Amino acid sequence: MPQAEVSVSTRDMWEDEKIRNNLDHYMSTEPANAMLRARLRRYTCADVVNDLKLFMRCHPTPANEPRYWKIDGAGSLAEQLKYKAFVEYPIFYVALPSEVEQYKVA
Repeated sequence: MPQAEVSVSTRDMWEDEKIRNNLDHYMSTEPANAMLRARLRRYTCADVVNDLKLFMRCHPTPANEPRYWKIDGAGSLAEQLKYKAFVEYPIFYVALPSEVEQYKVA
């Protein structure tokens, strides 16, 4: 989430789990998430949260010309990673609607 300068990670995500469900966990109003939600304020606004876009960097691509796959948050992890290459583990970028043009889709 580049605007918030926040990186979150999940170690346990099942392949049939919807990506959006995992993202919603970080944006929930649970007391344990209060500090994180404060940093994610721009992403958790009611008028923005449903319009967030997900991207994953394509590999291999030059570092000076990155390309991204658009990821469907409603799809399962297995569906979204099918036929895609990644190094070590997949990294998803969460973008505000105003940031979409920064991600060149392959």
